[in-house]
Amino acid sequence: MKKILIAMLLLIGALTAQAQTSSAPASQDDPSGDTPWYLNLDFAGYNFEIPAGSVVEKGDKFLARYPDGTFGISMTTAPATGADQRRAFELCRMLAAQMHLEKADVKRYNVNGVGGARATGELEGQLVTVLILPDSSKELTTVIMASKDREAWLDHFMRTIHR
Repeated sequence: MKKILIAMLLLIGALTAQAQTSSAPASQDDPSGDTPWYLNLDFAGYNFEIPAGSVVEKGDKFLARYPDGTFGISMTTAPATGADQRRAFELCRMLAAQMHLEKADVKRYNVNGVGGARATGELEGQLVTVLILPDSSKELTTVIMASKDREAWLDHFMRTIHR
C-alpha cells in the first residue's frame, strides 16, 4: 500500500513540476486538425492505448507521461489474495481520501468481466483517476493524471483498457 502511494506521489510531483515549467500551452490536436495518434501497449495482462509521443518506462511498474507534463499514467501490481470488487471499492475510496481529491467520486468499474473500482476527482487543477482491478492472484492499480485540456486522452485510455 505504501509503495502504491509513493508511486502516485512521485507521478503527481513529476507532472506538476513539468506542467509548471512548460512555456507554451499544448493543444489537444495538432494544427492540421487531425485526431491524436495512440500507441497500443500492454502491462500485467491488460491492453490499452496512450497518446503517441508519451515517454514510457516499463519494468515491474509502468510509467508513461507526455513530455509537456499534461498527461501521465502510473501502473503497479501487487499480490492480492481474496481480492474482490468490494475491496477494490473501499481501497479506491481510501486512496481518494489520502490523496485529498476534490469532488471525489468512487464507483464500481468493470473491465472485461473483472470487477474493480474507479475514483475520479481533482488535485491541484489536474484531473485524477484511480483504477483498481483485482484478479485472482494480483491487483492492478492505475493512477492517471491529466490537465483539463487532456481529458479526452484520459477518457480514451479508460475506453480502451481491456484484457
